[in-house]
Amino acid sequence: MTTPRSRLISVWLSVLLSLLGAFEVLMAAGAASVGTVVVGVIGGVALAAASWVPSLRLRWVLLLIGALPFAILTWWSVAGPLVAVAALAIGIPTLRHGLAGARITAPPTGRTTVGAA
Repeated sequence: MTTPRSRLISVWLSVLLSLLGAFEVLMAAGAASVGTVVVGVIGGVALAAASWVPSLRLRWVLLLIGALPFAILTWWSVAGPLVAVAALAIGIPTLRHGLAGARITAPPTGRTTVGAA
């Protein structure tokens, strides 16, 4: 049974991973070359979606696509590799332990909490 605390943690980590993807898109928008912009936007969207897709294998693929190529292209800067390290540090435990947002299920029905006497 999933506790409310574990649900909160799972959503929090998934939201953090999505925010890192959005940050990667913002960094890519300011890049000088078109190739870096394209790789950064695709990687950022993949990173933002990594913890929300239903397939576990696809989650891992999206996490790696989102983290590694942009970090490799921007190896000389601080922010690109730092976002990749943060995304992997948050994403690997989240996906390994099944805490991703797509695994959240609704609480069991049958109990009413509003207006219960």
